[in-house]
Amino acid sequence: MVLVNGGEGIGTGWSTYVPNYNPRDIAANIRQLLKGDTRQPMDPWYKGFSGTIEKSATKKAGAGYTVSWLN
Repeated sequence: MVLVNGGEGIGTGWSTYVPNYNPRDIAANIRQLLKGDTRQPMDPWYKGFSGTIEKSATKKAGAGYTVSWLN
């Protein structure tokens, strides 16, 4: 459910940010995992969002994303 709803928080000396992902992409990757196939990378997704989400240069801790809103 963290992948669907996302999560953000600060613990003792650690912080985390997990963006929302499309439930259909999550289900497809779970099916791939159960079959023993390779999973597809997922990009953040927000229901009703009409802007763009683009993967930017990889940062030390993982992938970064550039989010742009359409006017």
